[in-house]
Amino acid sequence: MCRTHARWPLLSSSFAVSPSRSSCQEFVPWARMIADTYGPDRSEEGLAGQRAATALARALAVFDRGEPVAGASVHSRTLTVPGGVVPVAGIASMAVAPTHPRRGILTSMMRARLTGPHERRRETIAALRPSEAGIYGRYGYGPAAAGNRMRRDRRAMRFRPDTDFGDGAVRLQHADQARPLLEEIYDRVRTTTVGRPDRQTAHWTVRLAGHPHRRGIRTVQASIRRDFSPSYLGGTRYRRTAPGCRRRPS
Repeated sequence: MCRTHARWPLLSSSFAVSPSRSSCQEFVPWARMIADTYGPDRSEEGLAGQRAATALARALAVFDRGEPVAGASVHSRTLTVPGGVVPVAGIASMAVAPTHPRRGILTSMMRARLTGPHERRRETIAALRPSEAGIYGRYGYGPAAAGNRMRRDRRAMRFRPDTDFGDGAVRLQHADQARPLLEEIYDRVRTTTVGRPDRQTAHWTVRLAGHPHRRGIRTVQASIRRDFSPSYLGGTRYRRTAPGCRRRPS
């Protein structure tokens, strides 16, 4: 985990690498600080999953008097682009504590995250999914895909008349059972779909984890669609929740 001690304003992009043991000890407060800036806290299980998915050698932390006040991480992944699959630096966990705004911290971290791969001749593309799209244009990022989230009463929803349901069947499974099939389907689709990144083992673990410490959220389940041949056509995952809590399909 790269580390710098804060001297305000923080404008330097020179970061010293901490020893591995120190990095592991600092991970939990670092991860909780990042979680605090986004909302829900991390459970012990969630922290373990995030730790497994985080490359400490490429993570960045800013400390003020021994307390983490900002952080970011980079995931070495691949991305499907027109014409093939290329390495990509997946920027994640980019956060600055609300107690330390407007001190140049985000600019310093972005400079380190963007110049590092270039200087080391690693990834030529950096990508992120921002919580606020307007933040990162000044650092050279531009929109690559738009997302939409809708909430509808299913009783008022209908399939289009020309929808082809095929001759297959849908199976409901627990996420642990469905995981190999979801991985297989995703890998088949992502290599031919522009904008899809790969998903490594640790990332699948995080995505399919339940959140029993959050009120109302139970286990993650999945539905798998297949036809009468050995192939599987598609899948989706969703969370079962207590009555009155919002479901989260994906």
